[in-house]
Amino acid sequence: MTLKAIPAVLLGCLVLFGCSSQSDSRQAGSDDTDPTAQAGTSTAWLDAKNKCAGEQPCFTEPQQAIDAVSGQPEATVNVLAGTYTIPETAKPATEPGLTIDAPVTLQGWDSDDCQEKNSCPTIEFLGQTTTGLRVKANDVTIENLAFVQQEVPPSTPGGQLIEVPQPDPGTVFDDVFINEVVIDGGRRGLRASGQDLTVTNSVFTGQAADAILIPTITGSSAFQGNYFEGTGTSKKAINFEEQYQSLPASGDVFVEYNTTKGKNNLMSWNIWPQQAGGKVNLSVVHNTVVSSGGPMVAFWASSNPDAFGLFSAIAIDSNLFTEGGGTPVLVDYTGAGKSGAVPANSLIDVSNNLTYQNKEKSGVTADKTGVAGFGFTPDVPADASMKMFNVKDTVTGAPKVGAAPDYALQGGSAALGAGESGTNIGAWQGAAPVVRAVVPRCLPAGRTVNIFGKNIQGATTVLFGGVASPQIELSGNKIKAVVPDSTTTGLVDVTVTTDKGSATLRNGFRYPSPDSGC
Repeated sequence: MTLKAIPAVLLGCLVLFGCSSQSDSRQAGSDDTDPTAQAGTSTAWLDAKNKCAGEQPCFTEPQQAIDAVSGQPEATVNVLAGTYTIPETAKPATEPGLTIDAPVTLQGWDSDDCQEKNSCPTIEFLGQTTTGLRVKANDVTIENLAFVQQEVPPSTPGGQLIEVPQPDPGTVFDDVFINEVVIDGGRRGLRASGQDLTVTNSVFTGQAADAILIPTITGSSAFQGNYFEGTGTSKKAINFEEQYQSLPASGDVFVEYNTTKGKNNLMSWNIWPQQAGGKVNLSVVHNTVVSSGGPMVAFWASSNPDAFGLFSAIAIDSNLFTEGGGTPVLVDYTGAGKSGAVPANSLIDVSNNLTYQNKEKSGVTADKTGVAGFGFTPDVPADASMKMFNVKDTVTGAPKVGAAPDYALQGGSAALGAGESGTNIGAWQGAAPVVRAVVPRCLPAGRTVNIFGKNIQGATTVLFGGVASPQIELSGNKIKAVVPDSTTTGLVDVTVTTDKGSATLRNGFRYPSPDSGC
């Protein structure tokens, strides 16, 4: 299906795919009150008009359709256009409006371009339901649907439209893939812990607090091509913050090609290890931040002096930061004070960013010559110094930079010159390729998949985990590619190269396991 990025508040679209689960699952067809339920079915249909285009089994309630395929191989729920209202959950408030406890594909049926047309299948949670959809399974994909909540639930316990909890303090669910989802309203959009968690090409608008809250994360996880909009008081676009007894964070974390307008921060990091564990490699690359209330990227320093040892590397590269309300990259010692952790010299690599301040401060006309690209709050440990930031080729001052974000583009604005620099700092070409989806996401080698995106008409190579496809066929903004042989199983990146550059969809494809398949 063709996938598009969105520039504004829209009702949108959602889908779920899956393969295996660690959780208990309900029996398919267990709802014997519905005459359309069929035991053992792998595909169910959901239609508010109860027509389902003649397909069976046909349901009008989302939970009935999900339960009907629960536990089945390649379980799929096709959701037709319409609005599905979920009543406010009864007390206790911890009960979710909907629950997924086994792998399932929940997809907006025939919903190509529905975000732009404001016609996506919409699931609306009424009242102050604390959790809209709770996902308790591995290998779940959510795509081409909208989640909406008009009222703001209380902050305790939590308050989120989608939740992926930890099964227990020592484990997380694996491979939850959220793509082309629009989340509008509520307290938080997504609260999720996970391994190989991926959130791509989605829109988060109108949240009262963080759009995305990540208590912990492991494996290879990506937050790519998303759009966030809110006020400066609506906290972070992406907040990595330890909650309760979270598993220590580790692995590769990619925050790439996102656009945020008005949120307090693009991202903040406040997950610190309480015990020895793996390392985190954090990449914050090619993001566009406009009119933020605070720093673009903030690290809330821990009082544990060794806390920054969690990171093997921190790369903050090629971002555009304009009209910001604070320092683009900040280590904040407000809570830790002079006993706080100090990053090793050059740990935070700040390269090729473009920052430009054109706000007026305190009623006085600003000189509009830029803002500092990095720093920390005043109350810092004695051994802290600016050497923690390895700053290269970052433009922060005059002359004025003529770069304005274009919210219709997934990654931001087209590249424009940056004063005296001979390079396009902090920017990327609007003609560069964008990869948005691989369908199906899991197939054996030798089979053919469809790759959807933008500016991919002239693709010369397609790589699956670094291995070239032996055959590709181009058709507009779609590529048919044969999956190459590989010794790898599990998730791999998919990279498309044209004469304008390369684009990578993190965790975009899964090679099936010989034992369990997809």
